[in-house]
Amino acid sequence: MTRTLPSRRIARWPGIIAAAYRIGPRAWRDGPRRDPALRGTLLVQAALAAAGFGDERSVRELIDQAAGIADEIGEGHGLHWTSFGPTAVELGRVAAAVELGAGGEAVILHERVVGAVDWRRLPAEHRAAYLLDATRAYPRVGDPLAAGRALVDADRAAPAEVRLRPVARTLLTDLTRHGPVPADVARLATALGIGS
Repeated sequence: MTRTLPSRRIARWPGIIAAAYRIGPRAWRDGPRRDPALRGTLLVQAALAAAGFGDERSVRELIDQAAGIADEIGEGHGLHWTSFGPTAVELGRVAAAVELGAGGEAVILHERVVGAVDWRRLPAEHRAAYLLDATRAYPRVGDPLAAGRALVDADRAAPAEVRLRPVARTLLTDLTRHGPVPADVARLATALGIGS
């Protein structure tokens, strides 16, 4: 695998980028074993940081680099239990689209990801945390029912991910404020102490 150096534009994320590029694809003779899955995971995290600053170009570049690594190594490989692979890159792509305010794109990508076979192979906690990110896209496209379903699905997958994260409370509060919610969403809101 050839090593792609970061462009000047993505050099804005120096800590994450530097760490990602230090983690090369091959083992050094006398050094630590290298893990391309960890490198790809860090590139996805750098893309999410870029999304937080509205830097679409860097997001695209970093996600594409991570996708290249994922395509080479496949699903779920890595020394550090990162669950990195093509599915994890797609989850990052969705989370970045949400962060950039591209709700329609995020919803389309999300529905494709959760419909794929490899989605269910991810750890439950990973799926639940991701669903909290994806849930934020639905209100942006005017679909609060789908947002509620995603929250309930996240809670079913890994309740602690939902019940202990402030973003879940915020999402549920917003959903309950905007009118009646389905019974399963109302039960989840009650369990979190959120009145409708």
